[in-house]
Amino acid sequence: MDIYTFKSDHPYGANTYVISDSGEYAIIDPAASVKKILTSLDATIKDFRYIILTHAHFDHILCIDEWQQKTGIPVTVSSLDAPMLRDSHLNCYEFFFGEKRGYFGDVSLVNDGDTLPLGKTFLKIHTAPGHTPGSILIEEGNSLFVGDTVFSGQAYGRCDLPGGDFEKLRVSIEKIHLFPPDTEVYPGHGEKTKISKVIRF
Repeated sequence: MDIYTFKSDHPYGANTYVISDSGEYAIIDPAASVKKILTSLDATIKDFRYIILTHAHFDHILCIDEWQQKTGIPVTVSSLDAPMLRDSHLNCYEFFFGEKRGYFGDVSLVNDGDTLPLGKTFLKIHTAPGHTPGSILIEEGNSLFVGDTVFSGQAYGRCDLPGGDFEKLRVSIEKIHLFPPDTEVYPGHGEKTKISKVIRF
């Protein structure tokens, strides 16, 4: 599997990840435009099989409409975060910008333990509530995409936004530490890290 990292052009700077295997692609957290990504890859829009959200906060869905309309595929999101997409209070567009904005297109719901085939590999979904009610981890081999649950530098996601819960986040971080310590951790912001360097409580 190949992993490509793109920084959003937005000031909040969420990471967008593109992963590929055997000619099939998935985008995780579409905060970067189609043009920005396709000009850097040997791929076409028809090669994309999934648009996956680690969670449904505004800074991770900035280009969601463009990606969904151009690919024609539904947005994969956890069942608990799906309502956030349509609600500008829950997805925090209102909180940060005073705007009513949401995503109203097709979705595909995932839950804990689901797997998504991509090329010759599989992406496994793990629920990790706390930053949002339906935050997820996406596992593939020795890689773990964690959204805003944890970051490099012993940091973790905020819990004071709508739906945040510190006690649930603490349990989710314990769940992350069940993965092998050398697992590569790809957070929603900043640089990648390893499980062994993720914060413990």
